[in-house]
Amino acid sequence: MSRREACRGAWVRVRDLTVRLGGQCILQELSCDVEPGQVVALVGPSGTGKSTLLRALAGLVPAAGGQVELRAAVSGRQARVAVMFQEPRLLPWLRVAGNVAFGLTGTALPEPERERRVQEALEAVGLADRAQAWPRELSGGMAQRAALARALVRRPDLLLLDEPFSAVDALTRMHLQDHLLAVWARHGFSAVLVTHDVDEAAYLADRIYVLAGCPAAVRHQVTVDVPRPRDRGDPRLAALRARLLALLAQAYDRPAASAAAPVGEARPSSRIGDDRHDDHIPAGAAVPPFGTRVGRAGRAVRRESL
Repeated sequence: MSRREACRGAWVRVRDLTVRLGGQCILQELSCDVEPGQVVALVGPSGTGKSTLLRALAGLVPAAGGQVELRAAVSGRQARVAVMFQEPRLLPWLRVAGNVAFGLTGTALPEPERERRVQEALEAVGLADRAQAWPRELSGGMAQRAALARALVRRPDLLLLDEPFSAVDALTRMHLQDHLLAVWARHGFSAVLVTHDVDEAAYLADRIYVLAGCPAAVRHQVTVDVPRPRDRGDPRLAALRARLLALLAQAYDRPAASAAAPVGEARPSSRIGDDRHDDHIPAGAAVPPFGTRVGRAGRAVRRESL
């Protein structure tokens, strides 16, 4: 059985999605897909609605038009969705285990099952020995791993990640990226990642959507054909980084001065439009059931591969 057949994950289909907030059109006729077990990255200038798209996938913002469909790869069961934010957002009055258990709020699981899931999630992120620690006693990387455990405790088919590693240093960020990939390989969920770091997008994703415009839509789709596990020094990733920066330079309408720099180095030039306050999902927001919205015909998207 192939990995795609064996994994759980979710099918995501977005067609001609239009979102208006505060009287402003943020997304217009946007279309994209996520397959079961696939990691998809969203990149683009600040203010192009990347996090708004995540909110639409989570059912947290209404659509003015278009269609959003999500279903579990395993038939006969409603898809489960979890969100990981830019900041850990751990509750300071709860210990680590309590923060992870908070992810099960609203479920009807019996207490023994809740405790078992919390323990499994903590083990998955390497924090089983920190279950009784307070959030203030954790490093930044540990806090983000605790936030990941809180998302995993729901056993999601789809994990939405809104710049989850932007607040930590470069080395910690690389460790967290590898940790996320290890958990993803084990659990087989689908993931949608918003990032301003093209190195991160190239290293983690199977497919990258470049958003641009005001209102925004998908302007380019890039398939990452570099096999896993990936080497950060792989020249194919360097070529992909250069291509992504060139596409983003078009979005900004300015030259891609650093497009030829090697991949995997921590430097500001690999981050585009860094704005940690871009379209946040509200803290503690519940993920409601998914619906279907009908809209207009789609637009062409340029597809590329590397």
